[in-house]
Amino acid sequence: MRRVSLLLAVALTAGACGNAAVVREAEPFEGRWKSEGFGTYLVIEEGEIRIYETTDISCVRVVSGSARGVSDVLSFEGKRLVLDDTGRIVKYDKVDAVPEACGRAWGSDDPQRAFDVLMANIEDHYVFFSEVGDTWPAMRQAADDRVDSTTTDAELAAVITDVLSSLRGRQLRLAVDDVELLPPDGTWPAGVGNQAADLLAADQAAGVRLQEGWVIEGQDGIVSGVTTAGIPYMAIRQLAAFDDEQGESPRILAGIIDAWLGMAQDLDAPGVILDLRANPGGQDINALLIASRFVPDERVVLTREVRVEGTDRFVPAGSATVRPTIQGPYDGEVVVLIGPGTAGSAEVLALAVRDLPGVTLMGERTSGSLAPILVRALPNGWAVGLPNERVSDIDGIEWEGIGLEPEVGVTLTIADLESGADPGLATA
Repeated sequence: MRRVSLLLAVALTAGACGNAAVVREAEPFEGRWKSEGFGTYLVIEEGEIRIYETTDISCVRVVSGSARGVSDVLSFEGKRLVLDDTGRIVKYDKVDAVPEACGRAWGSDDPQRAFDVLMANIEDHYVFFSEVGDTWPAMRQAADDRVDSTTTDAELAAVITDVLSSLRGRQLRLAVDDVELLPPDGTWPAGVGNQAADLLAADQAAGVRLQEGWVIEGQDGIVSGVTTAGIPYMAIRQLAAFDDEQGESPRILAGIIDAWLGMAQDLDAPGVILDLRANPGGQDINALLIASRFVPDERVVLTREVRVEGTDRFVPAGSATVRPTIQGPYDGEVVVLIGPGTAGSAEVLALAVRDLPGVTLMGERTSGSLAPILVRALPNGWAVGLPNERVSDIDGIEWEGIGLEPEVGVTLTIADLESGADPGLATA
């Protein structure tokens, strides 16, 4: 569940190499910095970097290591420090010190402490907190009445699940001992507990309904081939890293996409099918790289605003922009299969291409979970995920909790898959 930013990855990867004291590239950024939104503090000193997640009652250090590589993601806007996390922008103001809580012990087995930190994070960051309005104090008190020092882990998990289930947003999560607990109705993240999406993913991995001899299993969840109708097909089941080396992912993904579109040219096919129906998302940068093969010009796909902690105020937090490749857009027909299993960055990809000539979205409504997850640790070792950003398309429409509607509706059922049928693929 944890969404590790590019900055964190740089710091953690570089932390083991070199002498921290001689990281000259970090010198312009030295100091203590507080983010606008996100509730983080950034400390850069003597060639090292530390990142803290905070609320009014808590502070935990989530990163500590060498600051080597920070100049790749940090810059200045006047006196403000700006972190560009692959399109998500976080702005920092210089401060004299981090909160006193950052010097105190973090871990605690006290269930009340874990509950209080969760509540503080909801009140600080939950994007739809204003919708809760005057009902929140009573909701919180009712939950608090169920928690004390004798509360068991199972009882605490039930309380937290009930609280999160009462809130709106697809990106509400709770992980206990690295196992995600979902609300009873099973409507949270697509592809998790969604039997149709799970069965479809298994079929995709096995190359079911593709011609023998044409199935190419790519890296980490990409399968391409040719359908029985002779149409080049690609199923992308995730958009996270495609290699252990994070920096290699764009090159690997670009090569896979080039081979797939090259297959269409070799076969003189009228178009291609891109299947995103069992894709729970990953990284927007990978979604935009794929979209770049189809767009004729640079365009903003979506914009982000982050809630400033503890207020009803939102500030810009970047945008997602797709840019065409130098060889120009693919000129055949493109059917993009979507469904309830299409979530996160996969929805960003669908949004990026849906209005292009020759592109048809087909299938079922997507999950409606375009807002990134803000993941926060709890003192007892658990983790909670909250949506803290408003994500809008260029028309100002927020798709969170709504999902993208296909142009051509085709329902996929468990019965279809168990009988060997796939109406979406057949229609495409």
